[in-house]
Amino acid sequence: MGTRSNSPARALQMARRVRWAYVLEAGRWLYTHGRQSWERLTPREREELGRIIRKARSRSTPVTPSEREELRRIVIKAVGIGR
Repeated sequence: MGTRSNSPARALQMARRVRWAYVLEAGRWLYTHGRQSWERLTPREREELGRIIRKARSRSTPVTPSEREELRRIVIKAVGIGR
């Protein structure tokens, strides 16, 4: 029986493999429903989460790769992975 590492680094590595659409949906849920998760974020992170979600919703300007990575980081922090 092999051992699995439950380290925060392993969780973060796995989370980075998640498809962008799933991260976006998790961010949308967090933005509208996730009070406990929301409270894990700083005011700046909350503002950035909302900005990226609104930008993705508008579709007039594509979300950049750096914004995608920032959203991924915020969502990971909010759901408590890698604490």
